[in-house]
Amino acid sequence: MTTTMHSYSEADRQRVIDFRRLCNTAENSNDYPTVLDLHELLHISLAGQTVRTALWEDSSGKLVAYAIVDSQYCNCYFLVSPHFRSHELETGILNWAQDRLRDGTLAAFCYSTIPTETNQLSGRNEGEVAIIGTRSAYRGQGLGRAMLLTALQRLKDRGVETAVLGTSSENAAAQAISASAGFHIRYRSLWYSRPISR
Repeated sequence: MTTTMHSYSEADRQRVIDFRRLCNTAENSNDYPTVLDLHELLHISLAGQTVRTALWEDSSGKLVAYAIVDSQYCNCYFLVSPHFRSHELETGILNWAQDRLRDGTLAAFCYSTIPTETNQLSGRNEGEVAIIGTRSAYRGQGLGRAMLLTALQRLKDRGVETAVLGTSSENAAAQAISASAGFHIRYRSLWYSRPISR
């Protein structure tokens, strides 16, 4: 079956949200991006700086797939209707994503999360900045701090009240960035290791 691809526009927002809900199953309902995540990604996509979105429709104009590329984190997320499986379509989506990701060099990245189950058990409303990294050639330019501040803003936008992170006692750069963003030490953990001979 023939499909056509076009770039996302604000007029497509509700179609994409409805399509995600239509494709929800018990297995994939919590897969990223969720419906809530889509609202944020589609908003960023309109600016066209780090996130790009494309839609695929069948010959009747019905939405059968979407793909979102986040060049900041070098990720592609796509969803194809379970009623419209096509090797040609999926190959086309991956080729489109690869073309979007060829521009530029990944200089820095950050991954943050909201541990829902942990928050429910503790009664807290925390988000975690899990990983920050900067390619060695781009260090010393403030990218790590920019990634951290962006993560904090994203967590705040999601209603998180407190952000936590952890780093090695030997990582002076990460400690300095964290302190400059207002973090303080809440507790220390000790990690032990030993060689195991056969």
